[in-house]
Amino acid sequence: MEKNEIAELLVSRGYSENNAKLVAQEVLTLHPSLQPLWEHWVSDPSACDDFEAEGYSIRYFMEKQRMTYPAALLTIDWFLKEPEEAKKAVRTAL
Repeated sequence: MEKNEIAELLVSRGYSENNAKLVAQEVLTLHPSLQPLWEHWVSDPSACDDFEAEGYSIRYFMEKQRMTYPAALLTIDWFLKEPEEAKKAVRTAL
């Protein structure tokens, strides 16, 4: 999927146009292990496959932090790419 297609999909699922553009850009660089989860959600918005990194999970961010699935997925992506920064930021925010 291209950035514009992703943004359109996100808008159709309730994102504002600006947020959809930002998320679409980030989705393009998802960690390879998260790509199948994204693709599953794209084909079925009720599919919210879980994944854990550094002791945090997609489900945790959706349930406890009230994130959307794409936001939680991108947060886990951050934990995979920059674990120390992500852990520090989340600990500070909680």
